[in-house]
Amino acid sequence: MRILHVVTRSEFGGAQGVVRTLAEAQSAQGHSVGIAAGLEGFWEAFAGMDRRVESISLPLLVRAIRPKEDLMALVALGALFRRWKPDIVHLHTSKAGALGRLAAGVDRRHIVYTMHGYDQIRVLNRRMLFLDKLLAKRCGAVVAVSRLDADAMKRDGYTVELIPNGVSQPVDSMSAQAAAIDRLRSEGLPIVIMAARDARPKRIDLCRALASRFEGKAHFAWIGGEPMPTDPPAFHALGSIPQASSLLSRADVFLLCSDNEGMPLSLLEAMAAGLPVVASCAGGIPEVLSPEPDGGSAAGFVLPNDIDRMSSALNLLIESSARRRKMGTAGRNIWKTRYASDIMVNEYNKLYERLLTGKDVFC
Repeated sequence: MRILHVVTRSEFGGAQGVVRTLAEAQSAQGHSVGIAAGLEGFWEAFAGMDRRVESISLPLLVRAIRPKEDLMALVALGALFRRWKPDIVHLHTSKAGALGRLAAGVDRRHIVYTMHGYDQIRVLNRRMLFLDKLLAKRCGAVVAVSRLDADAMKRDGYTVELIPNGVSQPVDSMSAQAAAIDRLRSEGLPIVIMAARDARPKRIDLCRALASRFEGKAHFAWIGGEPMPTDPPAFHALGSIPQASSLLSRADVFLLCSDNEGMPLSLLEAMAAGLPVVASCAGGIPEVLSPEPDGGSAAGFVLPNDIDRMSSALNLLIESSARRRKMGTAGRNIWKTRYASDIMVNEYNKLYERLLTGKDVFC
C-alpha cells in the first residue's frame, strides 16, 4: 500500500507520536509511507525517523484558522494527493482532518480520519467542531482513540471506529536530562516523573503544587519545559527532549495532571516501562486503568485534580517500594495485552484493507 499520513503540526505531541509509530511500523512491513505536516514544531516530532518514511513539509498548514493560508494549504494538499497517488490518506488532528477531507485528488472512501481527543475539540474549539461535523461523511472512516470519545461522538451523530492508541517499549538512552535524574537518584529519594508540554490542557501548576508537599521525601522531574524562580525545591524542570520516554526507566512513579485527554501516549509509555501511575480522571485515562470508586486501580490511581487526594495517592507509592513494584507490573501487563504498538498498527492496517476492498462503508 501507499499510505500518506497528514498531521497539522510537527511538534511533540500525542497525535504526532501515533503518526510516527504507524509510519515507521508500516514502512518496516514493506508499505510505501509518507508523512505530510506543517512547520509548527519544526519537525521535532519526527527527528531521526526511519529514512524509508518520506517527509513532506506543508508550510501553509497551521493550527489557527487563517482563511487565506487555509485555502492555499487546501490547494497544496490536493496537488500532493494527485502527485503522491496514495492508496490510503490517513488524517490526524482537526485542521488536517478538515482540509484533507475537502481536498481534491483522492477517493474520499479511502480517507481515514483519527480524532485524537474528541473532548478537547468539543470543549476548547467549538468552531472547528462545527466544521468537523459538517465533514463527518466525507471520508471512509472516522476513528476514536478511546471508548469515552467513541461514545460521545456517536451521541453527536458520528459513525465511529474505535482503535485505542498503542506504544512501543520505551528504549533507555543517555542525555543531559538522564544525567540530571541520575544525580537526583543518588540522594536516595524516589523520583516522580511527569512528561508533558507546558500548555493546556496539561496542569504543570498542579505538579508544582504537589512537589511542594514532598520536600525531603521525593523529587519531581518534569520533562517538557523550563524552570521558574518560584519552583519548589523538590520540583525539577529539565526541559524537552525528542524521546521523553527514554527517561522513564530512571523514575519510580509516573504523574499525569491534565484537564482533558484522549488516550495519552505518555501514560501508556509509563505503563510499558513498569511504572505505577497517579493520573487525572480525564478523557480515556479511566478506561485504561479501570479505577474503583475510590480512584484506586491495579496499576495506580485515577483521581480528580484535587491536590489533597493526589498527594495522598503519591504518598502511598512513595512510602512503599513493594506497592510500586506490584502496581507497575500490573500496568505493564495491561499495556502488553491492550496497548502495545503492534496491536494498534494491525488494527489500522485491517481498517485500510477493508476500505480498499470496499467491504465496509463507515461514514
